[in-house]
Amino acid sequence: MQKKIKIGLILLIIVLVGLYLFGIEQSEQEQRKEVTIITDKTTYERGEKIKITIKNNIGKDIWYFKEIGCGLSFWQLEKKIHELWKQMSWGKVCAWEAEPPLTNLPIGGTDSYIWDQSLFGWNASSNHKTVFIEKGIYRFSFVYYWNCPDPYQSRKDVKCEGWRKVYSNEFVSDEKCLLLEEQIKEKIEQANYCDEDSDCIIINKIVCPFGCYFLFNKNVDVTEIWEDFEKYSQNCPKCVFDCMVTPQVEDIKCKNNKCVDIRFEEISNH
Repeated sequence: MQKKIKIGLILLIIVLVGLYLFGIEQSEQEQRKEVTIITDKTTYERGEKIKITIKNNIGKDIWYFKEIGCGLSFWQLEKKIHELWKQMSWGKVCAWEAEPPLTNLPIGGTDSYIWDQSLFGWNASSNHKTVFIEKGIYRFSFVYYWNCPDPYQSRKDVKCEGWRKVYSNEFVSDEKCLLLEEQIKEKIEQANYCDEDSDCIIINKIVCPFGCYFLFNKNVDVTEIWEDFEKYSQNCPKCVFDCMVTPQVEDIKCKNNKCVDIRFEEISNH
């Protein structure tokens, strides 16, 4: 009797684990089906042009306001202030004009906008002027709709079956992050040197945007590099990327006084 109970419990655990893993897989699939809005980079100098791209990854057409009057586009800008996101006002001077209609974005469709980081502001004498965003961490938001019977609608009273707001990756507008990123990359490069294979070590540490692992000389003190990583992660935009399998010791060779992952050479030779 006890043996049957144990077998039953084991089968129950297997079923529960299977359902849990299935739920994770379904959740990941749903995330991949989301409408996305991304920037072409995560760090920009002030005034540098930013390419903003939306893509429809879901299995149905969506609708959005490609233009929202006075030449403004489909996105809204938000700034991170004390760990909270605040929507930023921006605009252009123009005469009154009718609201443009909703635009259809089909399955798999994309749309892009190039923005120069300029905002519309006022000076002390109430004359308009163009200013650039201040240094900081930002993101874009994008609102889309589905099942819209009439594209000619007011943004204040949209009659569609549903709507959703999605957010872009974070990005930073500040020369300091660009400078820090270049300094860290240079230190990583300087720490990679060797005379023979045994001089090389593999350090598993995922630090976006610098790498998923690092190849250093075994005698290098990496304390300063880790401190710079921490400084970058605290003050510069967050990012994510996919990592391939970490190399094994036999995958690392000393070539031209540099530690090299030979797996990449094997891929390029095929």
